[in-house]
Amino acid sequence: MGRRTGLLAVWLLVVACYLAPLSAANVDPNIVNTRVDRKLDLATQTVRISSTIKFENRGSTPVRSYLLALAPSEAAHLAFIGATQGKGRSQTTLAVEAVAGIPGVPSSLSLYEVALTRPVGGGESATLEVVSVHTGAEVPYPAEITQSEEQLVLYTGSLHLVSPYATASESSKVGLPTSLVKAYTKAEPVKKSGTEITYGPYSDVAPLSVEELRIHFENNSPFAVADLEREIEVSHWGNVYVTENYKMRNAGAKHKGTFSRFEYQARPGMSGQNAIRELLARLPPRANSIYYRDEIGNISTSHVRSTSRVTEVQLEPRYPLMGGWKTEFTLGYSLPLADFLFRAKDGRRVLNITFGCPLRDVVVEDLTVKVILPEGSTDLTASVPFPVAQARDVRLTYLDTVGRPVLVLKKSTAVMEHNQHFQVSYRFRGVALLAEPLLLVAFFLALFLASMACLRVDLTIAKSSASYQADLHRHKVRDILARLAALLTARATEADKIEAALKELSRSGDVGAARAARKAVEGSLKDSAKSVKALQDELDGAGDAKAAAKAAAVVAKEQQKVTAQAQLAETAVAVWEKKLAAKDGEQRMAALHARIKALKQEVRDAIQALED
Repeated sequence: MGRRTGLLAVWLLVVACYLAPLSAANVDPNIVNTRVDRKLDLATQTVRISSTIKFENRGSTPVRSYLLALAPSEAAHLAFIGATQGKGRSQTTLAVEAVAGIPGVPSSLSLYEVALTRPVGGGESATLEVVSVHTGAEVPYPAEITQSEEQLVLYTGSLHLVSPYATASESSKVGLPTSLVKAYTKAEPVKKSGTEITYGPYSDVAPLSVEELRIHFENNSPFAVADLEREIEVSHWGNVYVTENYKMRNAGAKHKGTFSRFEYQARPGMSGQNAIRELLARLPPRANSIYYRDEIGNISTSHVRSTSRVTEVQLEPRYPLMGGWKTEFTLGYSLPLADFLFRAKDGRRVLNITFGCPLRDVVVEDLTVKVILPEGSTDLTASVPFPVAQARDVRLTYLDTVGRPVLVLKKSTAVMEHNQHFQVSYRFRGVALLAEPLLLVAFFLALFLASMACLRVDLTIAKSSASYQADLHRHKVRDILARLAALLTARATEADKIEAALKELSRSGDVGAARAARKAVEGSLKDSAKSVKALQDELDGAGDAKAAAKAAAVVAKEQQKVTAQAQLAETAVAVWEKKLAAKDGEQRMAALHARIKALKQEVRDAIQALED
């Protein structure tokens, strides 16, 4: 019995040792911060705190992690926290995770555990670089200002690095945008010089020391805050289309009183100092087809500068954004697919592109990134270097059948540090590229077949109806008249050859040639007269007396013209053969010319009436 009890105790001890690393981290009293140097950058609306922490392990057990703590005033506005170890090319980004329930640490403090690159043995030291970014920590004070007043803000933070470990030496430097400081915490030793306030060095700072730091100073940098929806549409035909929809506001001190455009432009350095005058977007180097517009239309106040490393777009709002004012606009551009889409060894396609907002010094309260992949993409996965909410959707656009898969990523409070690359991998068969061209081919083929079918299908309800028969009769008569008009036009052209032969006779005096030409024309007219008679008979058979009479009148008039032209030829030949006196012949030909001219016009009008 005793032996079993002993084995059970040993087994429980082994299990406890195995599970110990899996439990929540504890504060190691053997860790001491030998030196802490902090830099607080208050030059813009975002507060960036860079801390260089050199710590020593004064125990004998290796240390694998380090605990960071934030005071409530800092944690309430935290947007980003990160840690690195090493410098230059050997610098390594460390994993930082929020932890809770650490014994001996007040619940009001926020704790983060940093996983070290290698264990720090007993007596060894290590250095960490910790960066935290806070938004909304600078509060406009006063909350409202006029157009000519400067913007004052109040920053509330922590004087010390709130650490669960003892600190041997600590100093802090606060960088300000201007030298105008209304008030600041005077915790000796402290020194103000120009735009910098230096606190410390402080010796032997106790663990979890929290002391408030308050600075009331001038900060006229624009407080641009936005809600951003980015759409990244991937087209395997060679482009990545990016559309960014902004809802922006100036979160600085609200504008009080009236706004004077004249004063704003006449005194740009003194009027509207906290206004958002322009924005700078840093896009990938080969960005093209850039557009900047709002609900009204294109906004022309923009400038683009491209280099081999970046494409900078300077955007000026349609109107200056004073404190509390809002605007909405869209920035869009196209990127070469080859720069951002790669193929993995397993055949998956990998999109590697930046996540955050490309506008500098803009805080995004709600960021939504929609990655729209080509239709037919499957097995979507996303790899983002920080926590985001993920969802799936489907979008139907032109030439789609089942829709394009959409990966939706959401992040609240995004700052410049979140503009990192993330990856979306998926599977896509190359044959799916043919879907849209084949769909177009099928559509036009179906359209042509439908058109051919409609032209060949008789949709008449009853062919025996009186209206259908009457319509059929009208079409028949019109067809006969059209053919008759065409034939009479051809006869007129043929008959005009007689006059052409007479002109040649007057030039050459060849009577024989004139007679031969006249004989040929008369033979041709005689043959075509048979066709005219056949059409008249066909028209009579159609039973339309009015159309038949109209056609007969035209034919008679045309025959009169042909007869007159024949008489003209006989007279001309008689004059040349001196069978007729020249004077009498000229008078007779003049009369015939006048008659032929009149008959030609009458025939043309009559033929036109037939066609109508």
